[in-house]
Amino acid sequence: MMLPSGIFVQGQGPPLGIAHAYGNRRDLLNAALQAGVDMVECDVWFQGGRFWARHERRLGFLPLLVDWRRHACHGMGGLSLPLGPFYIRWDISPLPLDEVIFALSGRALLLWDAKGEYSPSEAKDYVRSLRLLLSRLHAEERVVVCGQNWDLLWAIRDESPSPLVFLTVHTLKDWERLVALPSPPAGVCLHRSLTGDAQVAYLRQENVPFLCWTVDEEDEALRLVSLGAKGIISNRLDLLLGLRQANAGEGSDVGLG
Repeated sequence: MMLPSGIFVQGQGPPLGIAHAYGNRRDLLNAALQAGVDMVECDVWFQGGRFWARHERRLGFLPLLVDWRRHACHGMGGLSLPLGPFYIRWDISPLPLDEVIFALSGRALLLWDAKGEYSPSEAKDYVRSLRLLLSRLHAEERVVVCGQNWDLLWAIRDESPSPLVFLTVHTLKDWERLVALPSPPAGVCLHRSLTGDAQVAYLRQENVPFLCWTVDEEDEALRLVSLGAKGIISNRLDLLLGLRQANAGEGSDVGLG
């Protein structure tokens, strides 16, 4: 039986192994589930009243998606065309987020990375649709929502204590904004470059759990775990499985069933 995300992220157990961007395509999702990771990260866009799993931005109403080639950490996918530093992909058989959540049910948690900018009315629709989706799939406690659009995240947080909402902190400017908040957030998704002594000390002092991204080297993963990271977000399934085996060797288990 899957335990709630808050137990893993805010408790004292071993760090979560989080598969970066593996929720964005069906083949990647299947690979992550077969590997037995603890959590799957998925980039989420809200369009036409529904949530869609992908990193690419859609070109208006055209059935075309575009993104930087450097963001294609697991390849560009089928029916794609390189175009200088970008690539274009046909938006054929798009992946709705409810399909992802259903596939993860009882097998892994979801890290929902909210993409896009939204007007106040669109943000209100986003929050309402999120709550309806998670309620319909009984997934409120199996999801952590993160992102760089903090206004949207606060709207989600203010609506309900579930799901957990973590602020994405990517740059030093983001960090300065974080420490200036009147009260600390429930947690942060922290870029690995922002794990200096003073930054880690602040997170410990304020009791803010943090997930670190994107970590593709074993030594770096172990360093971040030693600093207290509650999750390691990686492109490498073998690294995440190695991390789990190391924890099991110490007599720990993340408890996923």
